[in-house]
Amino acid sequence: MKSGPHPSHQTRISMGASTYDEICTICGATDEVPGGWGRLAEPCPGPVSVDRALADGRAIPLSAWTLAMPAITCPRCGMVSYHPKDVSERYCGHCHEFHEHMKETP
Repeated sequence: MKSGPHPSHQTRISMGASTYDEICTICGATDEVPGGWGRLAEPCPGPVSVDRALADGRAIPLSAWTLAMPAITCPRCGMVSYHPKDVSERYCGHCHEFHEHMKETP
């Protein structure tokens, strides 16, 4: 039997956690340190909400945070911002311009 995460998970290496090495970017399941695949050995249940992840004691995947937050996409450069002030003022930090002042690009 192959040891490792279930193939339905999309994992990345954690750079900042001390209690796990890999996290699923979809559901927030993690392996266990020391040793063991923890919830990563089970099939991925799919995206989970921040509330569900907290209730299950899971790490909160970035996708759960960003799906729960309002965002704005710049019509010129396509950058997405989740900063509340950018969203409320319709401002692009990359272009350094308010959307309403942007001229249409050819």
